[in-house]
Amino acid sequence: MGASNEIPEEPLKQSEIMPLTMGFIGTIAFAIVVYFVIVSIG
Repeated sequence: MGASNEIPEEPLKQSEIMPLTMGFIGTIAFAIVVYFVIVSIG
């Protein structure tokens, strides 16, 4: 029963959340830039 103390089950650690958040923001920013470029061309 003490295995939970030896193996912490954290779905997302802080060090893992940051890259995912930055990647998500980067994807959104890239999509917005592409959208404005297409609108300006069209």
